[in-house]
Amino acid sequence: MKYYIKILPHVENNIVDYSWAGIMGVGKIKKPIIKKVSNHIYCAVRMGGMGVALGSSTGVEMADLYHA
Repeated sequence: MKYYIKILPHVENNIVDYSWAGIMGVGKIKKPIIKKVSNHIYCAVRMGGMGVALGSSTGVEMADLYHA
């Protein structure tokens, strides 16, 4: 976080309340993987850091896949 404060001086006097650490699911193909893995197990992965933006449409696709 100190690195960002150095390159973005306008945030110097702000307090960071939250930070994120996790695994980014990326691949050569930019389309998410949405599929049935086994009985009652489905996956929606490889969103390339766009999970928030793609979450709603991915949820609809998962629901459609489940009810098919």
